[in-house]
Amino acid sequence: MRSPLIEFRNDGLKDSLTKSPAPAIFLTALEREFSSAMRDKRAMTIISFVSASPSTIHADISGLARALKKSCRSSEPYSRISEDGFWVLIKAGHDSAEKFIERVYSEPELFLMEPAKRWHSKIIEHKPEEALDKWIARVDRAHFQW
Repeated sequence: MRSPLIEFRNDGLKDSLTKSPAPAIFLTALEREFSSAMRDKRAMTIISFVSASPSTIHADISGLARALKKSCRSSEPYSRISEDGFWVLIKAGHDSAEKFIERVYSEPELFLMEPAKRWHSKIIEHKPEEALDKWIARVDRAHFQW
């Protein structure tokens, strides 16, 4: 059972707890980047970060949000997509996504919290010729099925 204390609200622009971009902002950026990547035949990957504990506390989700904000380049949109997790868009393949996860987990906000034990991270790479809605559905399943 998930903790009823986790706040998950946004004003359409920012998540009220973590100040991360709202899901609608992320999905708009994803659509734009998807079109560009398809034209340029570029790899794209979404990384899903989900709490390993069903009772995530505010400090954990806020710590991950700060680590993501520091680790993400301006070209890497991210969002708190669920009560206890985030999505990050990487405009490259699996290897770059793995390096990104290492960068996030080495941030001081997370390093002392043993992030590999507190967070599950999953890399979901876009398949060639896969429609955007099919990819999002695959990412969504991976995010909610740990």
